[in-house]
Amino acid sequence: MPSRWIVGLVLCTAFAIPGNVRADAPPSLVVKLKSIDGLLEDVKYLAELAGAGEEIQQINELLNSFKSDQGLGGIDTSKPWGLYGSLSDDVQNSPLLVLLPIKDEKAFLEFLGNFEIRPEKDKEGVYTIENIPNAPLPVTLYFRFANQYCYIAINEKSNLAKDKLPDPKKALPADDSVISISARIAELPDLAKQLLVTNLENMLGELKEKQSDDEAESVTKLKEKVADFLTARVQMLLTDGETLTLRLAMDSKKDDMFVEAAFKAKSGSALAKEMIEAGKSLLKSGKIDAAMTMRGPDTNGHYTAMIGLRVQDGMGIPVLSLNASMSRAVGLSKADPETAKMIEIAKDVFGKDPAGTDLISISGEMTDTLRLRIGMKAKLIKFFAKSAEAGIGGGEDK
Repeated sequence: MPSRWIVGLVLCTAFAIPGNVRADAPPSLVVKLKSIDGLLEDVKYLAELAGAGEEIQQINELLNSFKSDQGLGGIDTSKPWGLYGSLSDDVQNSPLLVLLPIKDEKAFLEFLGNFEIRPEKDKEGVYTIENIPNAPLPVTLYFRFANQYCYIAINEKSNLAKDKLPDPKKALPADDSVISISARIAELPDLAKQLLVTNLENMLGELKEKQSDDEAESVTKLKEKVADFLTARVQMLLTDGETLTLRLAMDSKKDDMFVEAAFKAKSGSALAKEMIEAGKSLLKSGKIDAAMTMRGPDTNGHYTAMIGLRVQDGMGIPVLSLNASMSRAVGLSKADPETAKMIEIAKDVFGKDPAGTDLISISGEMTDTLRLRIGMKAKLIKFFAKSAEAGIGGGEDK
């Protein structure tokens, strides 16, 4: 049931992020999720493009049946929620909080009671949950209501002192992000970094050992070199990295979907110097604009790919920008029945004049900070769904 799913998600999140938070201290980790209403709208929009709108509508109707003027079990479905705080050397007790938007405190407590969870409130307004039915670990949860949010911590009651609670409007600002993650890599504890490297080494080690009977010796050696290179690079990123931000966003009104990432190296570090030199090697004058288009079809049904570069002096920051039109690219391969199908599907989805509704774009820049943005028009999902429905690219005999 939806209510059971929500309780499980909230409690499992809390298990992962205990700690001690200072409201005035800059956080080393912030994870923000769009509101439940926003997430459902995005899923509905994508499902309709993929031809699964009816199924999602049924789920929406089921969830709406549990909603009331008090929200969904007291939870405000119109506001974002997330994690906020820092990681410490004592990873298990790191200072992090769950921020859950609340519309009605009483309704939320009654909601928990439906699952035999009955918090006890002390004179300071902090609630304690000592016994959680079917919990994977024996933990004590603490939470309090403030700023129309429920702040959840684990094992450490002092985390919830009123002067330590972050302002949700500042900690989780409203924007078009489906999910955003901001991490101060430099502040990650050494133990956490070592665990990441060790897990990566183990994973890559298994890939190196996995060999087919007819695998060439040169391929085996290449796999080993790649694995060692990746391990060394990740270790360098963790050692010399300053900050990392990731953002997945969608705007159904503009038909846009995109992922943004930014990584900053510590000033003066070996990695920062390497990144700056790599940026300069792209083009010393500072800026590159690149574009790709498809022209055609010609009399044989073929398309021509054209790539152009434009140089602009004096910017000091190498920038790469690339746009690709899907409706022009579908006929790039030789003329055959499958290509003809794809061209018809592209016309159906994007129209005779796509006017930018079929674009995939990539842009980036690099100094001691690497910024990358990959975007696509959401109508491409409809194109891919219709292509799959037509059996294109499914490995069928032609």
